[in-house]
Amino acid sequence: MFIGIWLYLHNYKNIEVIYKNYEKMTLPMANKITAKSLSEISPLIKKRNFKDLFNQLGWDSANFSKTVLIKESQHSLIAIAEKRGFVIFTCQSLDFPNQAERKKIAQQIGILYQEHIIIYFNTERQIWQISVKELNKPIQYKETEYYSHQEPKLLLSRLRGIFFTLDE
Repeated sequence: MFIGIWLYLHNYKNIEVIYKNYEKMTLPMANKITAKSLSEISPLIKKRNFKDLFNQLGWDSANFSKTVLIKESQHSLIAIAEKRGFVIFTCQSLDFPNQAERKKIAQQIGILYQEHIIIYFNTERQIWQISVKELNKPIQYKETEYYSHQEPKLLLSRLRGIFFTLDE
């Protein structure tokens, strides 16, 4: 039975997650990234090879794009992975949209894909954005930044809770 997919960008021992069926569940923050997989995953983050990164983490490939228009600027988002309706998008850009614009982009994507992550990136920097919906609360947009001079382990410590079952 599939119980859900979740990637949470903050380091807590337990999180309460509301899934599509609106059933409240508490999941332990199990560390799915071992020392062996860390050595395999770190170069993928540094090289911005997100498709292979999520493939190695057990996600399915996705290959479509969405264009979002914010203040006369077009932002092309490419879907690279998905798992049961939870979609991972990337947005490559020399100049990142500001935080308010990123929130508007996430809101527009959220109309079609309520559960999603958008990774904004260029050669120097990455911003990982997730929309978080908790019971009886408005959607929140959480962001984590990663710079190319940092060790990927710092980002991975923030991405500790990747959950999905394998009996599909």
